[in-house]
Amino acid sequence: MGLSPLQVQVLSSALKLSMEFTYKNILFYILIILAIAAAFAVLLRLFPKVKERTLLPSEKFMPSATIAGVKVNLEMAITPAEKAQGLSNRKSLPEDTGMLFVFDNKATPGFWMIDMHFPIDIIWILNDKVIGIAKNAQPELGKRPMDLKRYYPPEAINYVLEVNAGFTDKNGIEVGDSVIFNL
Repeated sequence: MGLSPLQVQVLSSALKLSMEFTYKNILFYILIILAIAAAFAVLLRLFPKVKERTLLPSEKFMPSATIAGVKVNLEMAITPAEKAQGLSNRKSLPEDTGMLFVFDNKATPGFWMIDMHFPIDIIWILNDKVIGIAKNAQPELGKRPMDLKRYYPPEAINYVLEVNAGFTDKNGIEVGDSVIFNL
């Protein structure tokens, strides 16, 4: 059973129409995608992304403490991991900056100079008063942990502030001074 010439012509025309229709569909969808992309680009120009302004160092909040009228910027050691790391393996501490160790409950923690590279003053604080100062604690590089000197507060405390050695003498900080925290 064969197709008549008329049937072949009809099928051929239908196939040709179908292919034209497919090309027209593809072209139509491409034009729609381009139109959407162009509209999106126009909207982006009309509503540019709001740039976040970089804050100047003076505009950033930095926790601080004021002791005897002297402001100390604070780096915080709150978690057990932060307390264990402390200032170890650092080459220096910025001037007028200290690391504040915060204890939820009053404690008598021992501090050592493990992996320290610079001397510090250790200020023992109970609530809002300086109750002790260990001045000029020296690094003990090369010593085994069991041989390192331990520094303890004179009584239970809830804050320890480590600052550069000589900071307390330079700024006249003494036992009994008030501490105002801005955390």
